[in-house]
Amino acid sequence: MKKLFLLLLTILSSYWAYSQVCGTSTPSRVTIYPEEPSNARGASSSICVDIFFHIVRNTNGTNVFTPPNLDDIVSNLNEFYTPHNIIINNSGSAFINNTDFVNIDNDNEAATLGQTNNRSDAINYYIVETLWDVGPDFVTGTAISIPSNNLVIRNDRVLTSTSPHELGHCFNLLHTHETALGVEAIINGSNCSTAGDLVCDTPADPRLGNGNVNPNCVYTGGGGFNPLTDNIMSYSRAICRNNYTNGQGRRMRTAISQELVLQEVTGNSCVRISEVNNVCPSETTTILLTNLGGATTIWTSSANVDIVSSNNSQATLRAINSVLGDGWVRATLSNGIILTEEFEVGVISLDPYYIALEGYMIDPALNNEVWNYVDVWSDTQLGNVFEYHWNVMTTGSAVRHIDGRSIAMVRPNQNWGSIQIGIQVENACGTTPWKWRTFNVNGASGGGRTGEIYPE
Repeated sequence: MKKLFLLLLTILSSYWAYSQVCGTSTPSRVTIYPEEPSNARGASSSICVDIFFHIVRNTNGTNVFTPPNLDDIVSNLNEFYTPHNIIINNSGSAFINNTDFVNIDNDNEAATLGQTNNRSDAINYYIVETLWDVGPDFVTGTAISIPSNNLVIRNDRVLTSTSPHELGHCFNLLHTHETALGVEAIINGSNCSTAGDLVCDTPADPRLGNGNVNPNCVYTGGGGFNPLTDNIMSYSRAICRNNYTNGQGRRMRTAISQELVLQEVTGNSCVRISEVNNVCPSETTTILLTNLGGATTIWTSSANVDIVSSNNSQATLRAINSVLGDGWVRATLSNGIILTEEFEVGVISLDPYYIALEGYMIDPALNNEVWNYVDVWSDTQLGNVFEYHWNVMTTGSAVRHIDGRSIAMVRPNQNWGSIQIGIQVENACGTTPWKWRTFNVNGASGGGRTGEIYPE
């Protein structure tokens, strides 16, 4: 019994070492989404989320705290969310005059408040004077559930990392210490460690706080953990929390698009940036901002792009050279929103590439009795190619181009000699010269590979 008491005392001592906690409860059922292939295509594909603010005051209409600047809250949220292509929009505010809700004493009261003047077409952001205490600790904010369109937060925490933390719960994020013992999940057929919050790129933590994260944001707790002390969904020191991982960004965007409770919270009032796929050296490309409001804009770009001219609502771009590569342009707005649009720069070059039989580093001869798979090979990617063109110089030999891939099927009309196979690649910035290679033909003893899925 004494050992059990000491064990419980140790656990409780560890628990009470933290000065602030989140009141959001762990859901009984957690969804694991299939992962997207990348963080996000570009700012033009961003999601606009409306937030409606409810400021609680006394029944007689008097304030119990100075109402915060709501635009400042939105600007603070966008600092964390726009890098993940989620833009927060202030869709309005209203007062709730009810002294019973000024100080929330437990999660049941928070849930009741969350149904007061609730709007289904927005995230309902309730601001109160205080939330309940947990022993010596105090709750600074809570989402009503995970996922949810309601959150409640203390008025003195709206401009801290507590605000994006609770909104993250609304978007179906868990704490990074939620399953600290670790679980394994299979996502898209691949095992990945999802210990902590069921997101692959966020390692579990043992519950961070002032006791195991020093003022320099370095984890000092040991125990085999290697946590992200800057993660917003942790209990790390408030001054350390300033980052979501790409995996958390993917999970939030997927939740917004799929979870029933979030289906109506998106809108079209956010600032938008026009889509850009290619920027070329031979011509200029103009990118536009809409719904800008009164914000001012600072434009920046990757080193391979020149901003020829710009104003608050648009920038005109030109590629500095014709070398193919990835580029970006970024609009940093005075209201805290940052939009980064990614695109391809330059003209495709086939100089690093060579033509080969698919699957063979050293090509055997072509087989005239089957369709031979022919591919263009390289250690790098061709980029967002619009079109491939294949050709053969030998009269009567057949070529089939498979749309959307750098591959063709070729069938010689002879069982000896040689044929030349060529490829030309085109993107929005231009077309490459033809690149040719000579292949020997050696009848049925060649190395061709039959193409059953592509019948003659």
